[in-house]
Amino acid sequence: MKVASFSGLLVGGLGLGVVVAAGCGGGGGTGTGGSGGGTASSTTTSSTTTVASTGVTTGTGGSVPSDGNDSFDQAVGVDAAGTQATLEDPSVDVDYFTFDATAGDIYLISASSHPSPSDTSAGYVDTFIELYDSNKKLLATNDDRYPRSNTDSEIITLLPTTGTYYVKLQEFCISPKKDPMGCDAAYFAGLTNLDYVVGAIKIDTTQAGNVAEKEPNDTGATASPIAFAEQATKGTYYLTVIEGKMPVSSDADWYSFTVPANLTVSAGARAKTSLLFPWGTTTSNGTNVKTGKVDVVDKATMKVIGSFDMSAEPETQADRTTLSIPVTASGDYLLKVTHGGLEADGQGDFYFLYQTLGSGNPLETAEATNNLASTPEVLTVSAGSTTTSYFVEGDIASGDVDHFKVATKAQATVSVACSAQRGGSGLRGFKATVFSGKDGTTKITEATETATTDLFVDHFAIPAGETDLIVKMEATGTQDPVNTGTYYICGIHMAAVPTP
Repeated sequence: MKVASFSGLLVGGLGLGVVVAAGCGGGGGTGTGGSGGGTASSTTTSSTTTVASTGVTTGTGGSVPSDGNDSFDQAVGVDAAGTQATLEDPSVDVDYFTFDATAGDIYLISASSHPSPSDTSAGYVDTFIELYDSNKKLLATNDDRYPRSNTDSEIITLLPTTGTYYVKLQEFCISPKKDPMGCDAAYFAGLTNLDYVVGAIKIDTTQAGNVAEKEPNDTGATASPIAFAEQATKGTYYLTVIEGKMPVSSDADWYSFTVPANLTVSAGARAKTSLLFPWGTTTSNGTNVKTGKVDVVDKATMKVIGSFDMSAEPETQADRTTLSIPVTASGDYLLKVTHGGLEADGQGDFYFLYQTLGSGNPLETAEATNNLASTPEVLTVSAGSTTTSYFVEGDIASGDVDHFKVATKAQATVSVACSAQRGGSGLRGFKATVFSGKDGTTKITEATETATTDLFVDHFAIPAGETDLIVKMEATGTQDPVNTGTYYICGIHMAAVPTP
């Protein structure tokens, strides 16, 4: 899907340690790469840990001869290392692939056209995939992988029966989800990289980083252990895939995890764990149950440090939240997942959870003085930022407020993206107000987070003559009585006037 995604809550990203090796054409693969935060108005910058393979062909348009895999009957087997193919004419061509699997297998099905590190380059096919069973019944679909790093497609699902499965691949602009506004002749003419790699990989839940719940795990005492997979760079842990089942509405699954002592945490930041829950139904991974309330518990105190009810979250990934909860190295934690009701359709009672460990944003350093607009904490532009962006993380205790000063850098607009309650915090009514830097009292704009809406100021015009802005962070509601988390994360972005 072609979207103007604005990345901005967290410094750091997500990635899944499941990679499809490339077929012919010089290498590559695909996995789940990461834009953190889970929303287009997120608080994260992102890093991608996956590699995709592509070749280059020139030109589109006109009728082309069949490439031999244009129907279920002509489906081509997917190689274990990934199969490279080409959409000869993406405005009409549809390709079919096939693989065999056993009931209960967990599969990652992907279609990647973007090479790394050019994950946002134009001209590449925007893949859209559909998964069918041996009876040609639609099980799952995907436009853009979750968490989103580009327009490549990826489905993670549990297969219901033993037999043959089919993957249908097409350009997004001829898919059922196409956007008529962006899928015109000029778009197709601009597609000059028409190769892609399709993969279907069985996920081995006995390997570190891939976890299947083990019943009974209905209490903290019987929690299923989560083993994280360390990457080649020591102290680095990417996305862990967790699969569970919820056959009845009263079911609750408990997991336990220990934050590795050697976890690499950026200077000036604190460790965090991020939790993402892919959506269900045949419009996504094919499950027929929703994830409900999720709790993270500190085993040392048995207090809830992060919590959120996912059952009311939208199915669209751009609006779906990511929980981002501060933790400590060597700390022991419990994770509780509950049943959230039934989806509109689907073929199984499974759910998936992506969990990652990493660093949060730079932590506020002037808590003793930033309560006042006259003594705000001065933020600096994030290192390596391609835009004028500032990132911060803090805590709001009872009666506390935080003020931050940011330079406008001669830009025309300011955007603010924050997460507190929707990141799992116990803060309620989290609000960000932008004031003039001249006096710290003249209000320019504001936004407030709710349980179902993000805190997002979108390219608000900066008044003429403002060289600095003061941004006030506060919780206008009452702290959740059970959830002790008082944290928030924010990104503040200066930019030119956005393109209409």
